[in-house]
Amino acid sequence: MADFSWASVADKAFDNLRNLMILVFVILGTGLILLAANKGYSQAHLSFSDALSIKVLASLGGLFILVAIISFFLSGSTQISLSKMQKKYEIKIHLPLPNSTVPSPIQVSGTCKRTGATGSFYAIEYNPAVQQYWPKGPLAFDHQKKTWRATMNIGGGNNQPRFLIVAYVGEGSQRLLDYYERVRQDTGRHLGIRQFPPDFYPLSQIEVILQRPPEPQTVLPMTVPIQTLEQPLANPAMMQPGVPALAETAILVRFGSQRGEIPLMEAYAVKKGSPTLRTINDGHYGEVVDVSINMAEDEWDCNVIIGRDARKISIVARPDNSFIFYLKVNVAATTGDVYPNKWIAIRSDVATVSKGKNQVEKAYPATWKADVGYWMISTYDIEDVVEACFGDEGWKYHQLLALRVRGKGVLARVTLL
Repeated sequence: MADFSWASVADKAFDNLRNLMILVFVILGTGLILLAANKGYSQAHLSFSDALSIKVLASLGGLFILVAIISFFLSGSTQISLSKMQKKYEIKIHLPLPNSTVPSPIQVSGTCKRTGATGSFYAIEYNPAVQQYWPKGPLAFDHQKKTWRATMNIGGGNNQPRFLIVAYVGEGSQRLLDYYERVRQDTGRHLGIRQFPPDFYPLSQIEVILQRPPEPQTVLPMTVPIQTLEQPLANPAMMQPGVPALAETAILVRFGSQRGEIPLMEAYAVKKGSPTLRTINDGHYGEVVDVSINMAEDEWDCNVIIGRDARKISIVARPDNSFIFYLKVNVAATTGDVYPNKWIAIRSDVATVSKGKNQVEKAYPATWKADVGYWMISTYDIEDVVEACFGDEGWKYHQLLALRVRGKGVLARVTLL
């Protein structure tokens, strides 16, 4: 859904009205000068013979044109000051609290006087030790409640200070952010930015202490033979280097790059468009997939064959704020009727389940927790998710049909239980 804000509508209406007034003043001024030069308008039987009237008309015409010219140049050269931007939007950070110790990823949220286009407001990390900025993605606005939220995944925490910044970015800064994202996709590296162009406006910021991540757990080599993917693993902990075991739950299938797992690039297939998919070798999870998938044009899907009766799903990833993980499910009614092709979009940029009935797709808020190193993990009870999205319509979860990924991020592992 496109971003919408009455404040932005009012701003655009004011700009259009100002441009219209400039045009009206030019037309009036030109008309008065022509009347003075011709000493009237013969076809309308309007004439001026005395010199005073002619001078007054010419002066008024010149004044109208002068006002229009000054307004035009002022509107085109107005400098946006930081104080004006802060007063206009009044963006405040409410969570986390200033000077608090926080783990990564950090859920940042707050309020604002007015909302704007999502792509113009970014969450930024600043590391004072190296004096560099790291973009963390655009803010997600709730235009009705005048609130915003963002997820900031920050690596290298060592109980050191960081500044969390909410900034407005103009065209020059946006081009720099676009270039930063292309470099990240091409190289897999997150390089810092030392300086932004002049149209970078930090509207609000707080200082926090970034908590040292937990040390990776020592894991024994796996010696349990894997007979078939249909059979549950005898020891799930052995299959998850650095990740706590999924307590006593039979694993139906796992997509990843460790022994006995189905590779992500084999499990998923391009169904539509031309998504950008690049494999990267990670020290914890082996071969992972860096994805950049257009929300409207691309589809990268995994048809679930083994694991259709899954009750839980676990996802390990490094998601950007635009990262969306989809579940395609069958739902059943109390009468026994089964309805296929309901979609659930697990999103980081929403705070609540989307409303509305008789919809094929609903949004469900993502809940990410810190995993090993830079990685985050998110686990869901599929029955609970379906109940939250479609339960008010009388539907309950029946089967898992497919998985889909869109947006930007790095996907390491998907587990069905």
